[in-house]
Amino acid sequence: MKIDNGKASDKSLRLKRVLVSLLIIFPITVSLSGCFLFDQTIIHLWTNRAEFAAYIENYNSFQNKYKVEVIYRENPGLELERTKEKPDIVIGEYLNSPMLIDKFRSLDSLFKKEKLKSDVFYSRALALGDSGNNQKLLPLSFNLPAVVFRKELGSGIKSGLVISLEELRKESFSFNRMKGKKVVAIGYSPLWNRDFLYLSAQLMGSRIREGDAGKVLFDEGGVKKANQYLESWFSQENYGYEVQRFFTDKYLVVPKYKLILENRIHFMLSSSSELLNIPEEKRESLDFRWLSRNNRIPVEDDMLFVGVYSEARNARGALDLIEWLFREDTQEKLVKMNLSKRIKAFGIGNGFSVIKVVNDKLIPRYNGLFLGHIPPESFLQFPERMPPDWQAVKKRFVEDLFPMKNPGD
Repeated sequence: MKIDNGKASDKSLRLKRVLVSLLIIFPITVSLSGCFLFDQTIIHLWTNRAEFAAYIENYNSFQNKYKVEVIYRENPGLELERTKEKPDIVIGEYLNSPMLIDKFRSLDSLFKKEKLKSDVFYSRALALGDSGNNQKLLPLSFNLPAVVFRKELGSGIKSGLVISLEELRKESFSFNRMKGKKVVAIGYSPLWNRDFLYLSAQLMGSRIREGDAGKVLFDEGGVKKANQYLESWFSQENYGYEVQRFFTDKYLVVPKYKLILENRIHFMLSSSSELLNIPEEKRESLDFRWLSRNNRIPVEDDMLFVGVYSEARNARGALDLIEWLFREDTQEKLVKMNLSKRIKAFGIGNGFSVIKVVNDKLIPRYNGLFLGHIPPESFLQFPERMPPDWQAVKKRFVEDLFPMKNPGD
């Protein structure tokens, strides 16, 4: 797939500013220019995730054999091809793309020496880091799509962990209200969120995935089914496109959680990574279920991976850092650190850990928001491998896939 060489996105610029501010707070060895010292006590880490500045400070104080230098890269995987500078370890999204995965060393030794045990991981997540029966990458964390609603209006929603597409559609329709000839309330519209279209397609068997040379493939039958289902939703139950566009332009100019609390809309879609962005006093009046179909929750495709670069100068130090990072007691420290350091994140790198016990026991203990909301492994539908520039081209791809009308963001 064509690589986007344009300017950094607003999101990436915000991440860079946050990372720089955290590096000021946590005085670890750092470089944004990438100046390397070939010192075998130094581990060069590339990442675009701000939380790891604080995490790495903990590692540096935990032991005195190595020191980690954190280097910001907007897209760490792609930038392996763009610079002569080479990292020891990389943390980022889409590293398991077939275009990138073999640029990393095998991590099998960590399992053979029983530094790590495969049975503590979600098995399908661990398999995403495999290439040719070699564990080249380890998944670190992932997020899930949450359907948020007002607690007082949740009596009609089935109890449990999930809300299906069908139930969401039914409950949304029953919420719709008109005053005279004007629509004054809409439960939910598929046109409000591009990710909803994409996730719905995945739940209906579209299998959007990376093919040869970065080309994105999909199953036409699943896409057609999703298109028909979503078009009938917004055209039949939601009064058609023009009415929804008028409603959207008039009311969806404030955060959707406010509209939920005002009974203007019934539902909103949010990533688990963004739930903490809702003010705590507002969250007390809200609840959520995971979006699903047939008790399958689509894991968001921007999973976080970690790997040791094939040309690492300090592979031994990189392996030591990975071993530390996947210890249960380490992950508990990091989960707690999000709170004590007031990092606006949860879990590991603002996502659920791939270590099952961390999600089952530790995250609910320190983040009450997720108490009673941790799904079993059998519910999780992990994503296909995607090209390394997927985040840059996903918007256009979804618009092409769903030609009904351009959705909101």
